[in-house]
Parts: sequence; C-alpha cells; structure tokens
Amino acid sequence: MKTLPSWMLCLCLALAVPAQAQRRPPPPGTSAPSAPGERTITPQSSPPGADESNQGSRRTPTCEEARRNARYGIYFDKVEIEKLVQTVADATCRTFILPENVRGKISIIGPENGRVEVDADAFYSAFLASLDANGLAAYQYGRFMKIVDKRSAKQNPIPTIVEDGQPYTTNEQMITKLFRIRNVEVEPLRGVLQQLVSKDGDTIPYPPDTIIVNDVGSNIHRLERLIDQLDTRAASDELRVIQVQYASAQDVATTVQRLFEAKGARPGQRPGTFTQGVPPAGQPGGEVIAQPASGGQEASAGPVTLSQIIPDERTNKLIIVASPAAFERIQDIVTQIDIPSGTGGRINVYYLENANAEELASTLQSLAQGTANRPRSPMPNMPQGAPRPAGTTQAAELFSGEVKISADKGTNSLVIVASQTDYKNIVQVIQQLDTPRRQVFVEAVIMEVNLDRNAEFGVNLHSGFALQTDRGAAPGLIGTNNGGQGLPPSLSLANLASFGGFLAGLQGPVIPALEKLGLDIPAFGVVLHAMQQSSDVNVLSTPHILTSDNEEAEITVGQNVPFQSGFSPSSLGSQVGGAG
Repeated sequence: MKTLPSWMLCLCLALAVPAQAQRRPPPPGTSAPSAPGERTITPQSSPPGADESNQGSRRTPTCEEARRNARYGIYFDKVEIEKLVQTVADATCRTFILPENVRGKISIIGPENGRVEVDADAFYSAFLASLDANGLAAYQYGRFMKIVDKRSAKQNPIPTIVEDGQPYTTNEQMITKLFRIRNVEVEPLRGVLQQLVSKDGDTIPYPPDTIIVNDVGSNIHRLERLIDQLDTRAASDELRVIQVQYASAQDVATTVQRLFEAKGARPGQRPGTFTQGVPPAGQPGGEVIAQPASGGQEASAGPVTLSQIIPDERTNKLIIVASPAAFERIQDIVTQIDIPSGTGGRINVYYLENANAEELASTLQSLAQGTANRPRSPMPNMPQGAPRPAGTTQAAELFSGEVKISADKGTNSLVIVASQTDYKNIVQVIQQLDTPRRQVFVEAVIMEVNLDRNAEFGVNLHSGFALQTDRGAAPGLIGTNNGGQGLPPSLSLANLASFGGFLAGLQGPVIPALEKLGLDIPAFGVVLHAMQQSSDVNVLSTPHILTSDNEEAEITVGQNVPFQSGFSPSSLGSQVGGAG
C-alpha cells in the first residue's frame, strides 16, 4: 500500500491551523507562578471537541509543531495589551508575565489589512517592536518572558553579551553588550555612541578600554558596526621614532613640517591635516616625492594627520606623533632625503702629527675671522694706488662660508666645522704647517760632592792553654781585638756573612777540657776584617727640557725659603706695655 510523504502530511497540518491564533481557556495545571500584581499568560491548547472530532482521523499537532508551520495575518487595531500578549503566547509557545501596571492598547497594522501572512518569528519581532514603541520591553525570566517598563529593563537580568562573536538577537529585545576598545580613547567614542542609542538606552564607560551599552538588539547591532569602523589604528595618533642616519634631525624635521603646513590643507582643515589621497602641494621646480598608494592598502587608510614632530639632537632621531597614514608618508620622505652625501658632512676631525693643536687652531681661526655670514659683494671702486684694508680681501676670498675651528688637547686634533670646499682648503694649509721640526733636548744633573772617606781594618784572635796547678790542669783563654767596634769575634765564624767588607777567619778544634763543661770554645781562632766607606757624591736634581727650533726655553731649579721681610713696631710696644 502506498503512503503519503511526511512533508505532504506537514503541509496538510499547516493548512488545518487557523490563520490567526485564538484565545482559549488555559488547561488545568499549566499556569506559571507569578508574583502578586502580575498576570501569567500561557499558550492555549486545542479548542474543545477537537480531539473527539479528529479522533480516529489524524493527531492534533503540538504547539511547537503548529509554530513551525503556521502563518499569521497581522492586524491589531487598538487591541488591549493583554489580548495581544495572549495571541503572541499562542503563536510562539511562550509564557509571559504581565505586571498589573502594564496596561494600554497597542496597534499593529499589517499590509493589506493583515491579508499578508508571516511566520511566528516575524510575528514575534513585530510584537517586540510594538512593545518598544510603547516604552515596554520583554526579557527572559527563567522559563518565562517578563514584560516591564523599558526604562527599568537595564536593571533587570536582560541578556548580557561579554565575548566577541557571541550571538545575540537583533530584534527589539533589550540586551547589554560589552565592547572592548583597542585603538581609540574611550571617552570620545562613548560621546559618539551616546548620541546614537535609543531613547531609553545608555552607555557606561569603564576606562581604560571598555564601554557597556544597554539598548535593543537591533540598535546594538548598528552600534557594533560603527565601532568596528571607528576603532581603527588609522583613527588614532601614534608615537613613533625614526633614526636619522646621515642628515641632521633638525633639518629633516623642518622639511617635513613645511610639507604639512596649512598651505597643503583644504579649506576648513586644521594645519597638519590632509585628506587621504591628496598629496601636499609641491614647491615649484622641486623634486616630486612619491606618495604611498591610497587604494588597496589597509595601513594607509584614514586621515593623514601630523600632530607633532620633535628632533632630538643628541641621538639625531625624530619623535613623531601622527596617524599611521601620515607616519607612512613621513617615513617615505625621510628615506629619500636621508642619504649619504657625496661630499661628506660639515663637521670634520683632523689629527695632527707634529704641530700643537691649540697653536694651530689659533692660527687658522684668525684666517676665518670675518667670513662668517658675510655676503659676497664686490668691493667698491677705489682710487688707483689707494691701500686696501689688510686682511679683508684675503679672508673673504679664502673661505666661501662660515668656518669654526676648535682644538682638542687630549688627542692633539682639530675639530673643523665648514663646508667641504672650505675644508679642503683648510686641509691644504694644515698639511703645510703640520711638518716635523728640529728639537733640542737638554738634561742637567745637580749634585753635592763631599771628600769624607771612612776606612776600617782589624784583627781578632784568641788561643787556649792549660795551666798546671796542685789540683791538676786548668784551661785558660787569651785573645786580642785590634779593629774597634763592630769587628766580628774569633770565637765563632757562623755570622761572618752578616758583616760587610773583606772578611777572613780560621779556627782550631774545641778545647776538650771545656767541652766537658758544655762550652764549645776552639783552641785558637783568627778573624781578619777590612772595610772602606765613601759618601763623596749626593745627586740633588736632574732637570731636563725639550724645546723646538726657534723657540725660547728656560729651566728653573730652586727652592723656596721663607724669610722675615719686616716687623711692626706697634706690636713691640704692646708687648713692652704688657710687661710693665
């Protein structure tokens, strides 16, 4: 047996649903909990007797099935809000909580007096729009929808969107969305958004980078698109630094500033601002600077705004506060003008080999006097034979511009600030003056001479013997000392190395009789000592001097000895008076 397809069955069910939901008594046990002063409106079931009439033929569709397939004609002319909410509850299968203070009539006029039908989602969007037009709002309250005054909706748990990309409804339902600002300042952007929110919506700034917006979903979707366009890098000035390699940072800053003067701006624009794609006006006869392409480049989009440019002379860098498009243009200009000069810079250092830097700098600086900032003008006609001012013509013709010369004593070098043409002329003069010169070295010795001499000669000797007595032999010792004090003794030769001069010594064996007594005395000993001392010369000083040819030099060797130059008689009188 053949059966109908499932989609044909759904179509038949859809045709069986009435074109407009009707109000029916709620079934027992389905009412939602409500607070005092609130009314709960729930979707109604099928009309009475429908089950008996349809029993045995086909199943009655549920509310969700009817919602998916039903079509509704919208035409409500000054309908009580409670009746309209009941119709929406039947059409959308939602349960609404309606406070007692929410009263009034609402009109929703559809095209062709409601003959044009829409689905349940479009019907619900029209219902939310009608609530918004009458200062009301609906929000999710658990499993129910609660209708409140729109001004107090933001203080209720309305849907809150805190993550980027999190989905939300774009109808007239009140929601709260958190926007994180990445590039621009929060307060200026918040001032723009506050003028675009709906009547009962508001914006809350949370520095440094957050704005909270309470508004209907459709308007928040609109504000989100505007924020995406306003919160861009091209809309905010940035601080960047450019290192200038060859040129002067001050000169480059002046050049860039002139390009961004008010002459290149359109009427009504502030100085330093250009419209994207309109390059600054070039100077007549000057080089045309290539500008970055304005189309197809995201970094170049936006206004070309230069807020400030500061040259740092110590590091030779440019500190720039400008929009990304302006910075890109400035960087391109700096790249083209900051190139190595074929003739070098104005500051040069010349290391001397023979001449003195301070003396040579004084000589060269005297030549450069009078040339600084002097205009080149022809000399007036002077009578033949009249003397010209000395040094005026020579100085003016030697250098073409300002010349400054300084000496560095530590490195014996010259620091020259001049153009390359003048520097070449100065180098030629320096090479002729920086030549080796003959030098004279004089060294003297100042000594004190004495004729005193000391000579010492001495001999020490001793000998032992045995003296016969009645009790037996008794040991004895006899010796001499013919050298004065400081002569080494002959009894021991162990310390001879500690005495200076010529030394010689001889000792005999130890006397046996004294050895028993614990004494080690040799039987004989001889020591010869000869020494001579002289202190004839005393060097007081060795002065020396090194001088060059054609220079006067002088050596001064002496000692400052203080002496009394006079006395005051008044002090003597005071002493005499004190004694009396």
